[in-house]
Amino acid sequence: MLRKMKVMMVTDSLQVGGAEQVAVDIANSLDRDTHQVYFCATRTDGLLRSSLKSDVEIMVLERSATWDLLKLLAFGKYVRSEGIDVLHSHGRGTMRFIALCKALGIIQAQHVFHDHFGRLHLDRSAGPGMKVPLHHGV
Repeated sequence: MLRKMKVMMVTDSLQVGGAEQVAVDIANSLDRDTHQVYFCATRTDGLLRSSLKSDVEIMVLERSATWDLLKLLAFGKYVRSEGIDVLHSHGRGTMRFIALCKALGIIQAQHVFHDHFGRLHLDRSAGPGMKVPLHHGV
């Protein structure tokens, strides 16, 4: 029997919002025969917690900034201890948070970025903190 792929959806919060709802919907729709599902809200908990299926492992980091070192380390420790295979981030701040974890060698898991605004690679207002990770395989 094959090992289940461990997938973690990552958003800033579980507050009601478009990106958050998409992440919850994806988490709930993954096939439980082949996936073990986790959800991390890097900033705050919220009403969408009750929408997640009961088998979803939930982590709320309560980070205050993208560069919150203690939260980066706590996130990395959890991802490693659980053996997460894929991190699926929703939102640009969350993408930067995970990209920083990867750049610092805190985590090794694959990272998939779901850009809910689109065209990040063409956005002139997006600084290097957004564009550099895209060029490194986020």
